[in-house]
Amino acid sequence: PDVGAIAESASVAALENSIAEIEKQLGVLEPSCPYSDLQTAVVQLQQRMALLDPQRLESIRASVHKVMGDLDQALAKKADLMGANADPELDRKVGELYDFCHRWSATAASLPSIVSRLQSLQALHQQSATFAARLTALEQQQDELVKLLEATNKAVQELGVGLKENMSIVKDNMRSLEEKMQKVVRS
Repeated sequence: PDVGAIAESASVAALENSIAEIEKQLGVLEPSCPYSDLQTAVVQLQQRMALLDPQRLESIRASVHKVMGDLDQALAKKADLMGANADPELDRKVGELYDFCHRWSATAASLPSIVSRLQSLQALHQQSATFAARLTALEQQQDELVKLLEATNKAVQELGVGLKENMSIVKDNMRSLEEKMQKVVRS
């Protein structure tokens, strides 16, 4: 945090305390407010405003205005037709359109929270997708390590067999050499 911002918030808090003390002394009634101070209210309102997506809200607003315009036209047409011939099918369609409009107007109020939840779920989904990819990569590495270990074990076994054979040959050669040397020494 910036030192200037901290100093400013401290001075605002001190000013609010002074105003509250003056109001108490003057006998001014405190209005019921869900926030403890003005700064808290402003911060919470800024956080709530940040949750609203202006483009999406504008799109919804335009759609609602269009539907309301269509509904007004339908109601005007209905009023014109009421004098001439009353059409029950048209009445039914107008009623459906009216119900449709009001059903979505109630849903529009909850759209910011739905958007927020969808964004958090999207992040969770992306994390789970990368987890699956990382797990697959680890499994492949483990398979490669197992194959490498098997090849190394086989090479060690072959080396051991080769060493035994070489030791046997060296022993035989040494024995043969000793026998020849003993024959030379005896003669």
